[in-house]
Amino acid sequence: MPGFSILHGWLTAALAKLGQLDEARAAGARLLTLDPGFTINRWCSAVGFAPHVKNVMADGLKLAGLPE
Repeated sequence: MPGFSILHGWLTAALAKLGQLDEARAAGARLLTLDPGFTINRWCSAVGFAPHVKNVMADGLKLAGLPE
């Protein structure tokens, strides 16, 4: 997934929600390398999630240690 920061966001959140926090943090680190200005709020707004999906995704990204 080189260069596709949106996919790294999905991967990071999914891994975190599955309890694979080391892998989630590694994916999050790659995401921040691709998009150094990444924030959870900006990403969730740009992607346009339904509110219930946004909450789940934001929670996963927070678990991975990404900036709000």
